[in-house]
Amino acid sequence: MTPKSVLSIIVPLTLAGCATPSGEFPSLERRPFEQNSAIEAPIVPPTPVATSLPADIAAKVDTLRARYRAAAGGYAAMLPNVRARANAAARTPLGSESWIQAQLLVSRLDKERSDAVNAAAAMDDLVVAQLDVESQKPIIIISPLLRPIQAEMNDGVAKQNQEIDQLSKIIGL
Repeated sequence: MTPKSVLSIIVPLTLAGCATPSGEFPSLERRPFEQNSAIEAPIVPPTPVATSLPADIAAKVDTLRARYRAAAGGYAAMLPNVRARANAAARTPLGSESWIQAQLLVSRLDKERSDAVNAAAAMDDLVVAQLDVESQKPIIIISPLLRPIQAEMNDGVAKQNQEIDQLSKIIGL
């Protein structure tokens, strides 16, 4: 069979597929479903948000909050004395007794708040774990209830970081 004869068979068959039963080509008019009607997203029922934390998570949050507050309280109690020592050491040469004492107190102040930092980090982990659970399956959402507690702890730790940095600058660290 020659290429010309193959072409003479294929072309009519191909064009016949485009013809309607009466032999005409199909209309290029838009079909009803192709009209400019708005496409609507499927309606998904909202995921309910809890009004209170489940008992097991509430117990974890209470423990973390107590740890944070105890450490933050110890830090706050030490801060005025450390600030006074740092201000006094600012007028002394580096390596002097006053400067060494101020440096030690700043280090102790930083250590005093370590449990607050650890509690805030554990709270972050709890929120991330809860967000992961909520993204896996439709359940009652509780992460919005955890966010304010997380923000309180993180804001407190950030403020402590600023104070430690400021005290370190005062004594020249």
